[in-house]
Amino acid sequence: MLPVRQPNRQIKILKLNTFQIEKFKTGFFYKYEGALSSLEISKAENYTLSEEPCSPGENFCGVYLASDPTGTDHPVQGEVDAIATDAWTSQQNGVSEDDETILMRE
Repeated sequence: MLPVRQPNRQIKILKLNTFQIEKFKTGFFYKYEGALSSLEISKAENYTLSEEPCSPGENFCGVYLASDPTGTDHPVQGEVDAIATDAWTSQQNGVSEDDETILMRE
């Protein structure tokens, strides 16, 4: 009697490369330096142009805005008005409403 032959089993191993997608922010970063209240978040004078974005966290930290300050370190009030509601909502929820624009910190 001939031995029973087992079928060849081929195992295909797929190796997937993993990579991280990094988002690049555009515009000018303005660090928030006021009280964490709706009224204060809506004031342009509470934002100062900064080279250093914030480390991640649960509190509102600052925003990326398109305006280049001319003669001042503060953004244009109209741009702050446009993000103030989302910034305040981010602070209340502990999570950025728009992670392209609004940054949070510890």
